[in-house]
Amino acid sequence: MRMKKLFTVLCALAMVVLILLPLNARAADESNLTFELNEDGNSYSVVKCNESATGQLIIPATHNGKPVTAIGELAFANCHELTDVVIPEGVTSIGRGAFTYCYNLASVNVPNSITSIDAYAFQDCMALTAIAIPKGVTVISSWVFVGCISLKDVTIPYGVTEIGSSAFCACGALETVTIPGSVTRIGESAFFDCDSLSCVVIPNSVTSIGDFAFGMCDSLINITIPESVTTIEQWAFGDCTGLREITIPKSVKKIGQYVFHGCSSLKKVFYGGDQAQLLLLSVEMGNGVFWGAEIIRNYAADTTPVATEPPTEPPATQPPATTPEPTDPADNNDKPNGISTGVFVAVVVAAVLLTAVGSSTMTYFVLKKKMK
Repeated sequence: MRMKKLFTVLCALAMVVLILLPLNARAADESNLTFELNEDGNSYSVVKCNESATGQLIIPATHNGKPVTAIGELAFANCHELTDVVIPEGVTSIGRGAFTYCYNLASVNVPNSITSIDAYAFQDCMALTAIAIPKGVTVISSWVFVGCISLKDVTIPYGVTEIGSSAFCACGALETVTIPGSVTRIGESAFFDCDSLSCVVIPNSVTSIGDFAFGMCDSLINITIPESVTTIEQWAFGDCTGLREITIPKSVKKIGQYVFHGCSSLKKVFYGGDQAQLLLLSVEMGNGVFWGAEIIRNYAADTTPVATEPPTEPPATQPPATTPEPTDPADNNDKPNGISTGVFVAVVVAAVLLTAVGSSTMTYFVLKKKMK
């Protein structure tokens, strides 16, 4: 009789879990989204996503029979449990801070229709590992990928003219980056504290390297400044402790304050000018390491990287061939928020019933703690 009662209690527990769990752990879908009709009256923007949304989310291409063309400011901010977002072809803009603080967002499908990605769009998306910027984007906005500590693979297309301030700041996993020959400006702190960055190619198109642009890139071993640059701004390579060699063309007339401060490994400077030109080079305070290194004059100018020509058919990121099915929450074993509200209620109900039939105390362990 006792075993029969226990079996009845366990069946009741299972029913409670089946009823309550979907309310708290269902995969994200269109019902999680809030849309707003654009001013043109012919299209919609996604303006809000329920912060409790989990797993994969596929943004629909249409809403109420009209195309979805934009993702609004802060639309997905603080959606901590989203892991994968598919943006449909036809969306042209991603607003300011759109995906900021999506800590578990590991994958974003960005279609070729996108022409603008605003500042802070993917700030602190700490699980994001790769991003392919569409060919229609011309400016990589300030702070757009700041704090994406897992970001390792970045594709910057020909056509981008500017890398904004702190665009890739603190992207600690980023190892290599190829800057296309269309870029003319690298903003302040653009790659600051990318401590795994060991290889970067700066093309001849670049005319301005901002303050702190590559500061604290500890793994950077050597770098070549292109002949298009006339001034290296202050702290541009400050505290690059692994930097051993740098090539500076004779076109550079000024090295700002503390450009090489803390570059304790710098041993060789390959300078494109002669002794007379070197003496005319303005080297401001905080660059004692520069003068302490071996300076090799009249270094061949043809070693400077040349601007990459645009491909005849720029590579395009293709949307998925088939629309992926939403992730089953039952398969989401890595869900970081631990036990859902439904499971918790079910456990309480079971504990009360089991106590009534004399069952021993049941202990539950929380395996993973939800990220803040």
